[in-house]
Amino acid sequence: MASDKSRSFALYLIASRCGARPQQIREVSKANIFHNGQAWVFTNHKTKGKTGKPLVVPLSPCLQTLSRILAEKREGNLFLNDRGVPWRKDAIALRLRRMREKLGIKGIVAYSYRHTFATDALLSGTPIATVAAMLGHTDTKMVSQVYGQLDQYTWHLIQAATQTAVHRLQSNQSPPNRLR
Repeated sequence: MASDKSRSFALYLIASRCGARPQQIREVSKANIFHNGQAWVFTNHKTKGKTGKPLVVPLSPCLQTLSRILAEKREGNLFLNDRGVPWRKDAIALRLRRMREKLGIKGIVAYSYRHTFATDALLSGTPIATVAAMLGHTDTKMVSQVYGQLDQYTWHLIQAATQTAVHRLQSNQSPPNRLR
């Protein structure tokens, strides 16, 4: 059976799959839960100066349920460490470093989960503007530069080429003749 220590970190990692910034996950509380538990809303956030709007983090059904369960039990932060206090940035970094060493892998940092969320959304066909909005970006530039390296996913490119060919065949339209 997993210890409380591993459970508290597992809950943090589950929350990390929503695309929120690591700081938001560390700070989210019952007061941030809105829209019948379907989203976290932050009035103070990194891009507030640019947008002037609250940041809305849409939640998957699993994370909606987890947020509601934790909110019933806690008054402050939802995600607490094994001592029952909010996670600190350095504690998350240390835990991830130990995980990397134990598993013999490189490159996993707190922002890796945000990156994975964005890449998964793009690979599933979510429009880039929607991904940018879900991540709290004001435009698609950051998503294109940081998260949009889909050329690394050959299977995705092959699938896109297939869909393009199917669409062309289904439309019964030949491509425009550019030769005159």
